[in-house]
Amino acid sequence: MTAPPSITASAVGQGNLIQWGHVFGASGYYLYSEDVTAGATSFSSLPLPIGGDHWYDRWVLAGHAYKYYVTAVHGSWPQGPASATVSVVATPGTVTGPSNITDIPGQNSIAVSWRAVAGSNGTYDVLWSDQSLGVENIGEVGVTGTSYTITGLTNGDTYGVAVVANNQYGGGYPGVAMGAIPGQGAPSPNPPTMLSANQIDATDATLTWTADTGAAAWWVYQSSPPNGLNGPFTQLPYPIVPPLNLPCGCDSWTAGWLFQTPISQFAFKVQACNGSECTTLSNALAVTPLAAGAAMRPLATRPLATRPLTPEQMAMQAFFGRPVTPAQAAAQAMRHRQLYAGSG
Repeated sequence: MTAPPSITASAVGQGNLIQWGHVFGASGYYLYSEDVTAGATSFSSLPLPIGGDHWYDRWVLAGHAYKYYVTAVHGSWPQGPASATVSVVATPGTVTGPSNITDIPGQNSIAVSWRAVAGSNGTYDVLWSDQSLGVENIGEVGVTGTSYTITGLTNGDTYGVAVVANNQYGGGYPGVAMGAIPGQGAPSPNPPTMLSANQIDATDATLTWTADTGAAAWWVYQSSPPNGLNGPFTQLPYPIVPPLNLPCGCDSWTAGWLFQTPISQFAFKVQACNGSECTTLSNALAVTPLAAGAAMRPLATRPLATRPLTPEQMAMQAFFGRPVTPAQAAAQAMRHRQLYAGSG
């Protein structure tokens, strides 16, 4: 295999259009991408080779800079050398999916509903992914209207749910619901109990609370200095999602980037949810500062989940059920687009 002789990337209404020259003997092409704006430092490929000479990368965010290259492949032979690398800034004409999705778990099912998205043509794609399998998988159905019940699910598994809004350019970046566990019902009728909130380095604190195996995700609420326990408490913009292979009853999280002082004036509450069915809020705890002279955790060891999230990371973290970097989120969005929509 030789390298594709040419490649171009253009911002179009559907997203980014990547086109390349044919390689004699090639049965397909692997497309590699990098979301520069999201902080990517390496390229990720689509999971499957593309049979043609172009691809619409549809799940892109307006204003983000993307890089692409392709390699040719023939059957099971090794990939050939890479093409040149091209760049483009996305200006999609698509609309983003709804941000107010309700998902109610039932027996082997999840009832999904949302408000109409301005600029859509009234059709939507409902997506779901069984996070408990530990491998990439996706289901999809087209809907006219603003509700759909997903059936045939496995009770006890945790599912990510997303909705794509369509317009004349096709589907845009998805809106994502809270994770849901069919057959599990609502979480415990009692709210979680906050057990501790302890400073571990200059700007981070680890929170712990009572476990609830009926919860698929948690909301964390924060009050900042100088208010402390007096509030008001504001819901953080993204849910806390446990690792794969649920239920796990996860009961801790590290809150990061607490730059205001004193750190003891940060206070937190939590709320357990299964889909859109949530408990009331827990009790509030203020952060206990490190004792004078105590060793602080090096900032270099800060876990991914404590770093600020981009909109795409929020969506893909909730859909995949595990923390990801912004760059990984961009790659996962592209991979899922191929898995559910096919090549471009």
